[in-house]
Amino acid sequence: MTILIPAYEPDIRLIRLIDELRAKTHYSIVVVNDGSGSDFDECFQNVRDRGCRVLEYGQNCGKGYALKTGFAYILRETSETSGVVTADADG
Repeated sequence: MTILIPAYEPDIRLIRLIDELRAKTHYSIVVVNDGSGSDFDECFQNVRDRGCRVLEYGQNCGKGYALKTGFAYILRETSETSGVVTADADG
């Protein structure tokens, strides 16, 4: 199972969500930075430090695009066969 989280300008709630998910599961977590800008680099580094894969692109394209980006990555780059669950960055 993989958990996919699109994120635009996230705050501490994203970190808390990841910590809660890590405490309850061993699922892979993919976070898509939907063009949040450099002000959010530290937050996304914290996400990486927690063992998550972060996908990024330069401008905000919306939640649907972020989900498509994440699904495409999971299909193309992982061996996931059991499924994908999406979550909101704000918990």
